[in-house]
Amino acid sequence: MDEILEIVFEGAAKRIDAALTKELAGKGITRSRVQKLIAEGRVILEGRVPKASEEVRKGDKVVISMPNRPDPEPLPLDFPLKVAYEDEQLFVVEKPSGMVTHPAHGHFDDTLVNVLLSLGKPLSEFQGKERAGIVHRLDKETSGLMIIAKTEEAHSYLSGQFADRKVSKEYRALVWGTLPRDEVTVAGSIGRDPKNRQKFAVRTDGKTAETVFTELERMKHISLVLARPKTGRTHQIRVHLAHIHHPIVGDKLYGGRQEKGVPEARLRDAVKNAGRFFLHASRLLFTTVGGERIEVVSEIPRDFTDLMEVFRENE
Repeated sequence: MDEILEIVFEGAAKRIDAALTKELAGKGITRSRVQKLIAEGRVILEGRVPKASEEVRKGDKVVISMPNRPDPEPLPLDFPLKVAYEDEQLFVVEKPSGMVTHPAHGHFDDTLVNVLLSLGKPLSEFQGKERAGIVHRLDKETSGLMIIAKTEEAHSYLSGQFADRKVSKEYRALVWGTLPRDEVTVAGSIGRDPKNRQKFAVRTDGKTAETVFTELERMKHISLVLARPKTGRTHQIRVHLAHIHHPIVGDKLYGGRQEKGVPEARLRDAVKNAGRFFLHASRLLFTTVGGERIEVVSEIPRDFTDLMEVFRENE
């Protein structure tokens, strides 16, 4: 049975395909997919089927009939993946930047789960095959350490640690500018951004969130920062850094294209060509099912150090 979505548009007039792409961004629906839905007659604007180029205005109502189709079972993908720690119940991997954690709209065969399936290790199906082994997530462009559960016992135990904030996490980030002090604590509740469904923002009605930032190195225009999140909200580090006006280098969603303000063309090009934002999960401290406290550390990746060297050379 199809999923029926009803949307009442707000804001300035724009093409319906562009407007729907923005509204459905959280579902991973691309503009070409929106145009196909319109061509198939699955989009009704004020009681009629529109053209993709037709303009919608504030107050217009759209009804979308989204076909429900079962997602294909994820298949193994052979890809070199570093295992940083392993025991009988779990293991820790280093996810590369650019890789989605688990299958979703637009990504069914190129995710971390697909790679995990190729390793020949047992994986918990606590949350189904499409999220085999996945206890927590990293954003697509965020690199670094992730704990993977082999058994349902481990999955439940680890999930409890994350929920109770007993897993200590550290990240390294390259940010624009320099922090006002060597250490800055941001305690700002986080909720969905009302103007952009893809984003989150500091809001008085959001969920409690706290991050401690420590400046590790200053370079011309950017800094290397240690981030220690005390809570685990979606996009927390990215939101808190943007909130204090030091967004992550390369983070187009929360920082825009701040490299445009850099006078040196070489630096602008280095950021533009990097193809990622610079956030890396560098340390995890957790307790195994057997009760042992384990620390796993990951060095910042080569693309971090390469970009830092480019900025150092221009000091």
